[in-house]
Amino acid sequence: MDDDQEINGMTVNERLARFNSFPEFDAAIRSNDRQAVVDVLIKARFTVEQAEYTAATVLSNPRHYGF
Repeated sequence: MDDDQEINGMTVNERLARFNSFPEFDAAIRSNDRQAVVDVLIKARFTVEQAEYTAATVLSNPRHYGF
């Protein structure tokens, strides 16, 4: 399996772990900085659309996601 196939099958948490992005993601969520959340997710190789959707979802109810 090539790297792209492996990454495409990962959950958000798996990708954040793979790219060592948890601290940056958590800080962006805690500061309610939607663009920073999107930027972290794009670095974790989400599409812009996926990153924006995920950011909106988590920021709409951060407590549900453990924040």
